[in-house]
Amino acid sequence: MDDLEGAEASLRGALDQELNFPEALILMAHISRQKGLGKDAELYYERALSLDDSRHRVHALRGYNLLDMSEVEGAEQSFRKSLKVKQGGAVPTSGLAWCSYLRGNSREALTRYGELAEHLRDPADPLRVYAEAQA
Repeated sequence: MDDLEGAEASLRGALDQELNFPEALILMAHISRQKGLGKDAELYYERALSLDDSRHRVHALRGYNLLDMSEVEGAEQSFRKSLKVKQGGAVPTSGLAWCSYLRGNSREALTRYGELAEHLRDPADPLRVYAEAQA
């Protein structure tokens, strides 16, 4: 059994004990994504967020999972929810730029990346370097 299978088995055991365990649900979503099971990941994200929708990172992760499944509208909603919980987040802002690009609006995507690069103060910040390279 590799580490991923062991982690999955442990998390399933935890969820057998306690269904309302957001951390385990989030990790199961991550494992499902790694295994290419986006629909399973979506169910885990949905359940975790139904228990606690104040986790901006989980909204952003869900957004990227939805992008992987070509569900741009749902992804955009998740990124916006992430930003509503915590304004200025680089990860959901980048996700919104991807949504703009996938909807065919490259100008909006470039604008979002430009705004992201301006928001990140440290010139060496990897996300800033990435955003500047895109803009």
